[in-house]
Amino acid sequence: MTLDEAATGGLAALFGARALGCSLKEDRRSSRNTSSPPSPQRANSVKAIVTDNSSDARLLLKKVLEELEFEVQLAEDGGELLNTLTEETPDLCLIDWSLPGITGTELIRAMQRHPEWRDIPAILVADETLQDGIDSAIEAGASAHLAKPFEVERLKQVLDGIGL
Repeated sequence: MTLDEAATGGLAALFGARALGCSLKEDRRSSRNTSSPPSPQRANSVKAIVTDNSSDARLLLKKVLEELEFEVQLAEDGGELLNTLTEETPDLCLIDWSLPGITGTELIRAMQRHPEWRDIPAILVADETLQDGIDSAIEAGASAHLAKPFEVERLKQVLDGIGL
């Protein structure tokens, strides 16, 4: 995949080319596939909800997770995630630290207080410069942290680390 193919809606600028599974050094005419081999197909569909106030971030995470055989729903903010959780229980939540009206940490705390949601793995997605926020999210019950900008391989490692 070339950067031009992947960089719709400013995704490359927001997350970097490596997060999109491509390299800035790739030639646009290259027919060589330099992406990672596909992950083994999941026996059962794994449902994930991606919550981020940035539509670019939501779409990027959705694209990557779908390529990893996840069924993905999107939520624009914490309220939308909580409403979705009342209707169905996903196998995974990816939660941005910076959401309108609520931090990712506060959202994770709310999930931990609810008996049906406390066992859902929650990955905090945040910039490394927010170390205090990351630490508080882990203390609140986040299963892991994924730094922005992220690389696909790092996301795979985080998912493997929590058993998905």
